[in-house]
Amino acid sequence: MAVFDVLTTTASDLRLAYQAGTIKVEDVVRLYFSQIDRCNHYLRAVIVAAPRELTLQRAKLLDKERTDGKIRGPLHGIPVVVKDNTATDPNLGMETTAGTFALVGSRVSIVSPATIHLHNAGAIIIAKANLSELSNFRGLHMPCGWSAVGGLTQSPYVSGGKRWDDGFGGHSSAGGSSSGSCVAVAAGFAPVALGTETNASIMMPATRNDVYSLKPTLRLISQEGVCPISLDFDTIGPIARCASDIAILLDAMVDRSLVEYIPREGYTSFITNSFERIRIGYLVPEEWHLSTSIALQNSAFTAQIDRETWAAYTKLRQIGADVKEVRVASPSELQVDGASLISKVIDARFKQTMNDHLQSLEVSKVRTLDGLMQFMRENAEQELPAESPNLTRLETAAKSDMSDEQYQDTLRQLRTWGQKRAVDKCLEDFGVDVIIGPADSKIHELSTAAGYPIATLPLSYADFNGRPFGLAAVTSAYQEGIIIHLMSAWEQVFNQQRRIPTYLIGPR
Repeated sequence: MAVFDVLTTTASDLRLAYQAGTIKVEDVVRLYFSQIDRCNHYLRAVIVAAPRELTLQRAKLLDKERTDGKIRGPLHGIPVVVKDNTATDPNLGMETTAGTFALVGSRVSIVSPATIHLHNAGAIIIAKANLSELSNFRGLHMPCGWSAVGGLTQSPYVSGGKRWDDGFGGHSSAGGSSSGSCVAVAAGFAPVALGTETNASIMMPATRNDVYSLKPTLRLISQEGVCPISLDFDTIGPIARCASDIAILLDAMVDRSLVEYIPREGYTSFITNSFERIRIGYLVPEEWHLSTSIALQNSAFTAQIDRETWAAYTKLRQIGADVKEVRVASPSELQVDGASLISKVIDARFKQTMNDHLQSLEVSKVRTLDGLMQFMRENAEQELPAESPNLTRLETAAKSDMSDEQYQDTLRQLRTWGQKRAVDKCLEDFGVDVIIGPADSKIHELSTAAGYPIATLPLSYADFNGRPFGLAAVTSAYQEGIIIHLMSAWEQVFNQQRRIPTYLIGPR
């Protein structure tokens, strides 16, 4: 069996090896299954791996198709991990639980179009990824990456695992509700993965696991088949080790009915590996720090982020990139009367949205939000960890009595702020194409409020514990091509010395 390094190989590398005839899909699948077997007992990045026999049968089919000259595209034979709130075809042998035992045994009637597109493009869904239960919409101070079904996702970069004294999203954490998907790529369980984001759920774990990611413009990828938080914010997004793989995944998953917004030559046409013809605005890092309510403050690490972010800006200028300092409206403006406009919009529609989802299931133990909460209370020993023994976020949303008129007005306020007061205003006022700044900050709220794309750019590693950190890039609606362009140039300059995760060095 041909051997390759699952920790460094990209989907694009595999595609070239397939074309050269040096490896078969069956060999690739066996190696990724072996890596999951070797490391998942500790990392808990995967809730369930696909049935071996069924998956190997598909691998053999794809090998035969290639031999017969039938190539489905650049994803032919590429393993992918899918977050376990995103419905895959039940015939693939995996459930969609969103991490709660309330949905174990359920069966979806609506499969995510994104996963259907990937399957048809020749990808192999090799596993379902762990996540913060219900995408971190259950209780306050939920440990990032913890679910009742999957346990706690651990960072492969931080020795000793999650510390419980540094905050629910502390610097030892794998971060965010899409942590399983990001750890899966970092740990070599698959070269690419899917996550979902409502508000930082991809960005936070992606920057902490040294991977590229993209949360596209709202609804560029269909929201169907995702256990929801809010249809006003929820977005599926690709996760990978390189820009070209992000582009390939995006090309496969976009909603083709939005033809006027999709580049005719595809997103891969934006892979230039150059900073030419892109104008970059950068944010002052000292003004964009992670909230102490999420992670215990570490002044030395904060200083390192500031220092290395400034060094990255300087390097961009030295190599001739078009960069300038910009200012953008502060997300603190989204706090009105002590409450977040984002939270208000989510709460206003959550109960009905969740009820609609549960009632759409072909089989389920629970059919309403009230039934879901009752199940969790009755099974508190499994469902409520000692660090977060509450249902506060669900209960608050269940009690929301915002009128339709108030909801529409609040959503309008939010979009107006995100677009006209923040992102588009900054781009226009400073004459730039994209805004970059520290990823571990509230920069994601610019994207959330506006419904605009945001991506991660890996940069460096914390001196004190090795966890990765990087920058985020935000731009206007349907400008994913600009971000792909930026990513492809970024990796040529900044990602030549990427580290193997600490946990994965040596036998396990």
